[in-house]
Amino acid sequence: MANDARIPTRVFIGLTLVLAVSVAWPGADRGAVSAQEEAVREMFVRVRDAATQTPITDMRSDEFVASINDVECEIVSAELVATRLQLALLLDDSGAMRNYHSHFLAGMPAFLEALPEGSDVSLITMADRPHILLDFTTDMARVEATLEDYFPRPSSGAAVIDTIHRTADNLLKEDREDGPDEGQGIPEGELFRPVIAMVGSDAGDVSQGNNETKVNNLFPKLRELGATVHWLILENNHTGLQHNMSQFFTEATGGWSGRVPAPSPLAAETISLMGAIIAQQWAPMANQYRVTFKVPPGADPDAGVAAGVRRGGVAIKVSLDGRHIG
Repeated sequence: MANDARIPTRVFIGLTLVLAVSVAWPGADRGAVSAQEEAVREMFVRVRDAATQTPITDMRSDEFVASINDVECEIVSAELVATRLQLALLLDDSGAMRNYHSHFLAGMPAFLEALPEGSDVSLITMADRPHILLDFTTDMARVEATLEDYFPRPSSGAAVIDTIHRTADNLLKEDREDGPDEGQGIPEGELFRPVIAMVGSDAGDVSQGNNETKVNNLFPKLRELGATVHWLILENNHTGLQHNMSQFFTEATGGWSGRVPAPSPLAAETISLMGAIIAQQWAPMANQYRVTFKVPPGADPDAGVAAGVRRGGVAIKVSLDGRHIG
């Protein structure tokens, strides 16, 4: 939305959503903020030139505005944050993938080329159990070289849900650990946006335990991460558990799902497409400002926040978590 230089560009966002991704309001009944408190909240704002859509990267903190019930909030800080895509690529290397092997490898260079510059990528396989083939790295040449070690293992099955669980657990760790099969935690200093991309068959799941219970326990982890799940099924059976999980997790997290009915060059093309879709979905999250503001004393927790900028000729998008750009 463009704006006159004299009138702040504003958008309206629900305060209750702020509470969902920030600290809870004091008091069990979520009453108004008392006069003695200085509750601090944050939002993410993307600013672009209204005509060219070029990112604006020189905004000052005094150019941002926020208000609740027409009462202006004090802006504490505004900083342009580095936002990096963190992609956990989950690869089915069970025996069911043997006829897709060459097509998978043919599609991966274009998949990696489509990712945003500076993406952090890890490779996790799942034949019988989860195994970290490559910990997170921004070195795409190293990723491509490691993929040469990817081979389907005869007489093995895919531990699908166990692999997603382990990936989510590692992403939730605060500190990255070094070495094979170690953690993939999120380093400090950057705003990471984790994505889990599954490429696998539909030949069943050999994960240990009750899969229904594991699926139910997994979703809270993905929600805490703010992770998006994308899923490409390279079909053998054309039905089964993977189809149900793919639909559930992609719909719940805003991801993409696709299917290839049989081994063919279409598999390589669809893998390439998957990379492009991941990049396209991530693009709006780049070049955002983290804006921190104080909630006015007496604010109604069910009110909304009006946010904007004091600069003409720009268009803004506002998000409460840096992911859901409204």
